[in-house]
Amino acid sequence: MKEPIMLPSFWIENSPYDWRLLIEGGKQYSEYKKGETLFLAGEKMKTVFLIKSGKVKLSITNTEGNEKTVGYLGKNSIVGTSSVFHAEYMFNATTVSKCLLFKFSKEEFIQKVMQNDQLMLQVFKIMSMRIRILTNHALDLSFNHSYNRLARALIEISETYGKPKKNGAILIDYKITQREFAELIGTTLVTVSNHLKKLIEAGIIEKRKQQYTILDFDSLQRIADGEDITKT
Repeated sequence: MKEPIMLPSFWIENSPYDWRLLIEGGKQYSEYKKGETLFLAGEKMKTVFLIKSGKVKLSITNTEGNEKTVGYLGKNSIVGTSSVFHAEYMFNATTVSKCLLFKFSKEEFIQKVMQNDQLMLQVFKIMSMRIRILTNHALDLSFNHSYNRLARALIEISETYGKPKKNGAILIDYKITQREFAELIGTTLVTVSNHLKKLIEAGIIEKRKQQYTILDFDSLQRIADGEDITKT
């Protein structure tokens, strides 16, 4: 069976990997409310989570207390693998919806993974993918304007949460705030607001109740690739 392709993206939902071997034996899950902190960067690495349902945000915080979103993980994603072979967590992890999570101690997770080739390969692939995501993001911040980064973020979220509509439009079936966009692409709230207004006025996207619809995907892709086709 051909393995599904997972594109490097900040938005990971319904991961195609099979974790049944990880939770065999009647492993129980726990419920977490929206806004709960699973762990903080710099804390001792003790626990790994598997998301049964819900969404978790990964972020980092600088010495001045400013938060930078790294990505969002959804159903069937593992949280904490980036730090599993280190003493401390690399990121903050916070629930952004009600979540059902399987919880593993660091030792339990490593033991189960190391004893099964399939689980080991899946974890290695996830780590490799996340390295690519962070590398691409670093390059994006270094070389691309925030306007291009916002276009790319809209495309990436549409790949995970997009629903085809009439006339080739794509509804992004996920509510995201301008502040979250600003954190994600590394810019200010005002800048994101201006960029979104520009895209809306150009007829490339539309917004209704915190949900965005891509009306002209080709134009948005060209902007993500570095063009500014909305210049007047």
